[in-house]
Amino acid sequence: MVVSLFMMLASVGHAEENPLLLPESATLNVVHSNPSATIYVDGTLVGTQSIFGYRVRPGSHLVRIEMNRSTVFSELVSIDAGRIKTINGETFVGIKTNIASKGAIEAESERVTEAKGSIGLGIMASPLSSGFSIKYFFFPDWGTQISGFAFSTDQWSYYNEGIRLIYVMANTLAENSPLSLYSFGGLSRNGQRDAGSNNVRDSVEVGLGMELNLVKGVVENSICYLSIEVALHRQTLNQSFEFEGTSLSGGMHYYF
Repeated sequence: MVVSLFMMLASVGHAEENPLLLPESATLNVVHSNPSATIYVDGTLVGTQSIFGYRVRPGSHLVRIEMNRSTVFSELVSIDAGRIKTINGETFVGIKTNIASKGAIEAESERVTEAKGSIGLGIMASPLSSGFSIKYFFFPDWGTQISGFAFSTDQWSYYNEGIRLIYVMANTLAENSPLSLYSFGGLSRNGQRDAGSNNVRDSVEVGLGMELNLVKGVVENSICYLSIEVALHRQTLNQSFEFEGTSLSGGMHYYF
């Protein structure tokens, strides 16, 4: 009888520590769309992406979501006994500030990048190669660009053409608009022909650029991006070395 009484007291004490065994507990659901999201309740890892039917004591609990070791959601929630509370983790950090966390910015920029599309059509203005431009990203961080323009008359003709390899170094947000930082390297050729001459200028370039959506307020839900670049280049004229220098370029592309 003494042993039975001791076991009963032990089970009661255990029930006070484990919310699953309490006669009155609360249920917590946390929802997130990213499979890499890790969910913590009161500092304890309880699951990834989403959890359902997690039993807790009635009262206040700190719910935190991390992605890539950065907090993307943090909120102190209150829940009464016998109630079910569902939390949408697709929000910025739940503190009284207008500044989003690094993790939240990364998550949102990743979502926007996926919606941006892999093909861009537009125009390019560059001292080396200007005209119509096509960008194609065969991987999320790797792409290629082809640009060119041609014009001719009966006595005179001009053309330029270029090809590049692009590597996206970072995607982020600037003033709630998507911003990409990238590096590139490429080749271009400019040709001019008239009655007395035929000049061909070949160029090699490497540089850095950024591409961002600045027309958000003009065109609703626009996916039109403006780019600005700076590059180092080496030019040859008719296969003879001419000069080395820097160039500033710009462009506009519509992605789909």
